[in-house]
Amino acid sequence: MTLAEPATVGEVADRAGHGVDAARESLAWVEAMGIVRRRSETPATYERNESYFERRRVDRLRATHTTEELLDRLEADTERAAAFAEQFDADSPAEVSPSAHATETGRSVEAVWEDISAWRTVRRRIELVERALESDGGDAAERRRVA
Repeated sequence: MTLAEPATVGEVADRAGHGVDAARESLAWVEAMGIVRRRSETPATYERNESYFERRRVDRLRATHTTEELLDRLEADTERAAAFAEQFDADSPAEVSPSAHATETGRSVEAVWEDISAWRTVRRRIELVERALESDGGDAAERRRVA
């Protein structure tokens, strides 16, 4: 079960098919682990702790890729992000109006939207890979400066 939106203990209990006491106990446990955080006291409302999941993604990248693989991935994604910036003549996907760009280029709004979504994904991957490299004991960050 995920908490995409903040939920009360009662809502969590209903979704999990368990009693409120069991939900309260489980939420206290996952809160102590940092997976969720309490948003309000009355009623007790919890939300997903995005920083926990981001840290897990970074840890997974470090565990499953060598420094060289991360550097290669960073280079490829950086080139792809630059290509999107050139394609859209913008510094960020947030600056692009899908409908306006579609009209200007004769492409479908759906095709433009897919490219903007891919650009956002690439930028997000760049952030995660950079964090994985930064938390790699300094070795990867130093090698990246040299390269």
